[in-house]
Amino acid sequence: MRKPICVFAGGAFALLAGPVTPGIASPFETTSPGAATGYEIKFSSKYKSNRQEKEIFGPAVDFTMPLQPGLETSFTLGRMWARENGVSRSGLSDFEWAMKWEIVPERADGNGFYLTTEPALIMPTATNGFSDKWALEIPVVVGHDFGAFSVRAMAAYAHEFGASENEISGSVLVYRKLSETFGMGLELVTGAPLHRFEEKSSRINIGFKWEMAEGLEFSARIGRSIASPRGEGRETKAAIYLEKAL
Repeated sequence: MRKPICVFAGGAFALLAGPVTPGIASPFETTSPGAATGYEIKFSSKYKSNRQEKEIFGPAVDFTMPLQPGLETSFTLGRMWARENGVSRSGLSDFEWAMKWEIVPERADGNGFYLTTEPALIMPTATNGFSDKWALEIPVVVGHDFGAFSVRAMAAYAHEFGASENEISGSVLVYRKLSETFGMGLELVTGAPLHRFEEKSSRINIGFKWEMAEGLEFSARIGRSIASPRGEGRETKAAIYLEKAL
């Protein structure tokens, strides 16, 4: 499957207090709760490396548009590069179409409970053997804001049509807003094939988000596995994002 997904996860992070702005976007794997209120474009690149392979997804472009308050749609397409057993290949990535719905929106005062879902349909547009099947991912995010401090959990299910590689996953993110323009978070993510929990993988991510200017955000994360399927060894993942409101 394309995204690691879990049974349950937990984590903790504490930093100095600071003002809050509702909503935590990328770079975290836990889906952000807020739907876009205007058009947005995001450029990203992701890196993965373990004992068996190295993979780069990007550059990729994501275009997001609001449909109505609390509902957005987005489209993502990029390039892939991979090296496995000494053989390299590259090509287009799959095309992803997602819809985000704020079932219980975040409160504007930065305090309170929220609930969001963002199902995504993955279409097999990738070239050079990167994919050949349709897939559906359904995450559900629940969280609570405590002023500058936020805690969020996600449970997700991924189904690949025509295959038996369904996965479940989960994560917990703890985030602290340090200033009006900068915040950091610590995230625990774990996932496993639906009927093979012994093959679960878990990792810890740390990331930040920086509002460089009004409507322009730069964010990044890096993570290291703390548990992985036998034979794969420890895995390192990283991602960077540049997002612009249009």
